[in-house]
Amino acid sequence: MAVSGDVGGLQELAAEAAVRLVVDEPGLLEVVAQPIVDLTDGRPAGFELLARVPAEWQVPPDRLFGAARRLGLSSQVQAAVNGLAIDLLARVPDGCFLTVNLDPTDLAEADVVAPFLDLDVLTPLVVEVTESVWPEQSGPAEDALDALRRRGALLAVDDVGAGFAGLTQISRLRPEMVKLDQALVADLGTDPAAELVVDALGRLCGQLDAWVVAEGIERADQLAVLVRLGVPLGQGFLLGRGEQPWPAVHATEHVLALTSPHEEAHDDVVVGSLLLDAGAAGWERDATGAFRLPVDGRWHRAMTMSPGTRVTDALLRAVARAPEDRWFPVLVTDPTGTPLGQVSVETMVTAALGAPLPRAAPVETFQPSDPGSGGTAD
Repeated sequence: MAVSGDVGGLQELAAEAAVRLVVDEPGLLEVVAQPIVDLTDGRPAGFELLARVPAEWQVPPDRLFGAARRLGLSSQVQAAVNGLAIDLLARVPDGCFLTVNLDPTDLAEADVVAPFLDLDVLTPLVVEVTESVWPEQSGPAEDALDALRRRGALLAVDDVGAGFAGLTQISRLRPEMVKLDQALVADLGTDPAAELVVDALGRLCGQLDAWVVAEGIERADQLAVLVRLGVPLGQGFLLGRGEQPWPAVHATEHVLALTSPHEEAHDDVVVGSLLLDAGAAGWERDATGAFRLPVDGRWHRAMTMSPGTRVTDALLRAVARAPEDRWFPVLVTDPTGTPLGQVSVETMVTAALGAPLPRAAPVETFQPSDPGSGGTAD
């Protein structure tokens, strides 16, 4: 026991020394990117930025940030990471987002968010916060998140499913992405109960217009279950490790092999295949950053969906809306939050019944008139 304690103490001292070196010389810190993969086609949808110190220090990230919190230097280390994220933001591959982890307890610190607030537009940044570490006085943290989201940043809540706190956070914060706790994903393929929980969380998040990301995918059987459940995004060593930006996906062909048998199945028609002329309708964001669509001459809050949402699931979500909103069209967005077009409920009903659909016009991506607002209705 004494040996174990001594080793632990030495590791803590090494981590604290690393923190002080990074604070004094931020250039010692580096970042790698791990791909977040679209589980419908195996292509990268985004990348999570992960902080690293020189390998010879033998200080893993969790120990580094744990030591920073003990020393009261967490915000300085996080500010250095954010500066590196800003440098990479302009170089993110087209159609992909960049996820940066932020400790909610640091969000109220001016030097943490300052690098981001200096920019007018933060697309395609995703701010990822852990649901279990919110400060008791969360007002300043939520104010900082609001400021980031007004500039186009998306919000992801991490470790959902680890406890009831996560459900409270996603209900209050309405994040655009929800990352499942790795312990749930670890049991997929071996524990039917884990599959039921992931399926239920996926349906709940769908009702809240949030993309689900499954973390910790390391085995082929986990991936197979996630594809079958329709989980849209995945991340883990099976798909790609953290490498210098921008790493390739390791398992694209594996994902395609899992999805191709379902492409002809009638029940698996997806809303992305139903998009008509995207340029025919405008959209805008309200003061909270939520999308609105013009219906009957008035703006209404839009229900958003990923293009890979099955039509049957999309219909269940659409008709669960309030009666006065039930027949409003839904807005289809990509993982970066960019609108791709809209689909009417009538079109989804037609597709679900297997009737012939109108011939789709070429789809064009919406282009907002300025960073602070969406396109406008003609």
